[in-house]
Amino acid sequence: MKTLIQADQPGTAWFAPAVWPSPGRSPQKRKEQGKSLSMRETEIQFQTDFFKPIPGEEKEMAEPGRYGKSLALWLVEKLKARRFVIERVFPEDTYWRIVIACLDPACKLWLMCGNTDRECRAWMVWSVGHVAFWRRLFLLSRYPGAELEKLDRHLRELLPTIPGITLERA
Repeated sequence: MKTLIQADQPGTAWFAPAVWPSPGRSPQKRKEQGKSLSMRETEIQFQTDFFKPIPGEEKEMAEPGRYGKSLALWLVEKLKARRFVIERVFPEDTYWRIVIACLDPACKLWLMCGNTDRECRAWMVWSVGHVAFWRRLFLLSRYPGAELEKLDRHLRELLPTIPGITLERA
């Protein structure tokens, strides 16, 4: 049997190549586990004392000492002001997910955000664009590259406005 699309080998699929972040639940770990690599991710790490845990937030997370609700709510407020349509905000394992409406309903855009240390000083945000495999296979949807680039551009403009921020990697 011949494989038509090999998403984990750069250059073999017709959609945009992936950029792999290293920490957390990264695409590299998904690749090692043999899961589908049908998305592109861009990661930004930074430090600030601006975001604090919200009381009761730790109960919503799967792992103790993980926070990000205050960062997620801040991002939602800023993105709405820039006319992004936010579909949902919810905790997912160790990070908070912000689902953003895409022009093509079969495409998904989201931001993941949360702290990377126990002191809530180091933070990470990454954006993800995804199209379901069967939609790509039958060419029913295109990869949301332009929309993801727009989201990344706005994210890079917003993050430097956080009080006391030091960008580590962008």
